[in-house]
Amino acid sequence: MNRKKQPHTADPARRWVAPVVVLAVAVATVIFVVARRPEPSRPGIRLADPAASDVAANAPAAVPLPADPDTGAAAPAKDEKPQPNTPVEWNGDYRRFFPLAPGNGWRYVGKNTRDGGQPFEYIWHIAQRTARPGGGTLYLVELYRNGEYRDRFFFGSDATGIYRFSTPDAPPGPVLKYPAEPGTSWPIGAEQARVVAITEVTTPAGRFANAVQVCTQEKGKRGDPFWTAAYEYFVPGVGRVKSETLSHHDGKTDTLKAELAGFAVRSD
Repeated sequence: MNRKKQPHTADPARRWVAPVVVLAVAVATVIFVVARRPEPSRPGIRLADPAASDVAANAPAAVPLPADPDTGAAAPAKDEKPQPNTPVEWNGDYRRFFPLAPGNGWRYVGKNTRDGGQPFEYIWHIAQRTARPGGGTLYLVELYRNGEYRDRFFFGSDATGIYRFSTPDAPPGPVLKYPAEPGTSWPIGAEQARVVAITEVTTPAGRFANAVQVCTQEKGKRGDPFWTAAYEYFVPGVGRVKSETLSHHDGKTDTLKAELAGFAVRSD
């Protein structure tokens, strides 16, 4: 007797195996791609040997102070000392104290005595120009420390000064207020920043005349058991060339210092 062939019925559990496998492979692929997404590449502002770098073209060896764009006056000669506390003629061109343009970069090297004097390096690199909500232009700055991407923030400037922003819509944090001369001051949180002097600064990038010294933090006075003082130095046509924080406690003074080792700047 011929038996009737029973129709084949697939195991319900097996019907889900292929779709589940495909989905798992897709998810694993996405995770792999995201995990391997590269950090922003480190900008080429390496200055182990400034003379051999493309940045050297923008970093004069003696006094890295460019000629005045308005008068055409040349920078001071190598042996010419700047007069202390001489106001810097900025002629309303607020961009001179911190040249902001995509591609600009500053390389700093320094040490922190609190960490045993271990050297460090970091780079500020302007990645792009962006609009500030409500009007104005900001510049996105990427921070690289010891060769690794670490952070990002924004700089902006106008005829009143230079400002730093954590995000485009964040409140501005004054970096330097104009006129850039001794006596100018402004609040930074609970602190009062002020221009201390116009002086000369020497860093690995060269000797800079007419550097504007700004005291950004001061707690206590030298001679007290505990005191802190922080300074930044800005040079027309270059930007920030040095920062230094001194902290005195327990009978000793720790120093955190970063100095300009190279720069590549232009006006936007």
